[in-house]
This record gives sequence, C-alpha cells and structure tokens, in this order.
Amino acid sequence: SQGVESKARSDTGDRETTSMLVFRAGGAEVRAVPLALVARLEEIDVENIEYSNGRPLVQYRGKLIPLVFIYKILQAQKVALDQEL
Repeated sequence: SQGVESKARSDTGDRETTSMLVFRAGGAEVRAVPLALVARLEEIDVENIEYSNGRPLVQYRGKLIPLVFIYKILQAQKVALDQEL
C-alpha cells in the first residue's frame, strides 16, 4: 500500500492525492473508498453475529451495531444501473 501511494504521488506531481482503502467484497473485483471516510476496521468472527428480526447485528463496545454487507449494496446499484440502460 505504501508503494502504491508513493507511486501515485510521483505520477501526479504537485496535484493533490487521496489515500484509498482497497478491498474485495463479494467477488474478485477490486473496490476502493477514500480512507478519510473510514473511522476504523474491525475483524469480526462470524460466530459473533447475532440476528434480530432477520437483521444481522454484532455487539461492539457494549452496543448492538447493525452489519451492512457492501457486496449487497454494490449488487443493488449494479441492478439499478442495468435497469436504466
């Protein structure tokens, strides 16, 4: 990751760069989000996932936090785009 950021800086000269979190979700396709939008990354064991009314939740720092599966969001966006075409 550091090598990628350094290369980006040298290729852009004086232009501003944005650090990105690069990941895969729901397939082999690479995704990225601006690192400034990421507060923290947590690794959660699947056996710690609880369900309430069919929604997945995890206990985190004494609170129940709903889980959002990004691959489902991206899949829905792709379907919406395909329908517009």
